[in-house]
Amino acid sequence: MNLTLDLQDLSRIVFQRLRADSEATAVRAALGAGALSIIPAEALKLPPPATPFVALRAGPVPIISNAVYAPIFTWYLYDDPQQNYWRIDGLLYLIGKAYAARLLDSPRGGAINLVDGSAGPQTSDDKLGGLLVRTYQLVIYC
Repeated sequence: MNLTLDLQDLSRIVFQRLRADSEATAVRAALGAGALSIIPAEALKLPPPATPFVALRAGPVPIISNAVYAPIFTWYLYDDPQQNYWRIDGLLYLIGKAYAARLLDSPRGGAINLVDGSAGPQTSDDKLGGLLVRTYQLVIYC
């Protein structure tokens, strides 16, 4: 991994983009309880936050070359079954727009390049009372 950034910093930067940055104002406005509806996936439990809400989980860190890593982060977007997927699908667009607004800035200088964002299939989560869920996966070169 590049010496100016570690995975913990990158996780915080990815999370804070939706939680607090101006680029994600529309995301927070579309969530059930604003910034309180943005949580780490490790905090998922019953009762869940107000819907719709999103949860972030860090994933694998593939090595592209000796100097380039591509950490993967996944946002899980949840909503009530009565809402179908229309609010989740709207959030997919808003989240993509929030990350495309500008490069993520490293707290130690430099920028982190967002490479790709992709949406997962429509499904439900039985562990969370049958809430509907889709994923939005970010791949970042650093």
